[in-house]
Amino acid sequence: MPLIYHIITDKNIGGAGLFLLHLLEHTDKKAFPSLVLLPQDSALIPLFCRSSIPFFPLHEAKEASFSFSDFCALSSFLHRHPCELLHAHSSLSAKLAARLSLSVPIVATRHCDTPFPAFPFSRLLYRFSTDITVCPSENGVSRLRQAGIPEESLFFIPNGFCPQTPPTPQEKKQARERLSIPENALAVGLCGRLSPIKGQRTLLLAAKRVLAKDKRFLFLLLGDGE
Repeated sequence: MPLIYHIITDKNIGGAGLFLLHLLEHTDKKAFPSLVLLPQDSALIPLFCRSSIPFFPLHEAKEASFSFSDFCALSSFLHRHPCELLHAHSSLSAKLAARLSLSVPIVATRHCDTPFPAFPFSRLLYRFSTDITVCPSENGVSRLRQAGIPEESLFFIPNGFCPQTPPTPQEKKQARERLSIPENALAVGLCGRLSPIKGQRTLLLAAKRVLAKDKRFLFLLLGDGE
């Protein structure tokens, strides 16, 4: 029986999904057997398959923090297949299902540092459904602290990453040729899902001002989305 359930509702490949992938790739599978629960049409599934990470596809799951159908499906699943710890991301459905179905610790990784909802009910619901919150930024911890989330339940742990070998001059040259980047161009890149929250608009506004002064710059956007 899996010791830990990791529940993520993302259907696209984003930072939370890659974080979870890297976390499980470097977790001792014998000491911490895990199972990922995610939507059956999630683009993350091929990545978990290639890394031999066990997963369970949730049929007709919504890409939303809360949906009643997801809550019911997860409650039924957790009742039939209990775990010893549940790790959620932005899935309120999963946290509520676990809180009402199991007596296990519930850990949430809050990947963004956007303002916490100001409503008192939001704070009560969060405290009810979440035992521990991990934030990859100190600002994220600060926002939750200001919202009244208990200090002892907040932890700042920066995202891990896999070290990459610096590209050789030949590899840089080949990359420029492949992307049609002139040799004397100063390339600036932004990697992220094409969604307003990722801030591409800010980069484009800055690029317009930069290019008005220096034509050597070339701006590249990497990603897909809405």
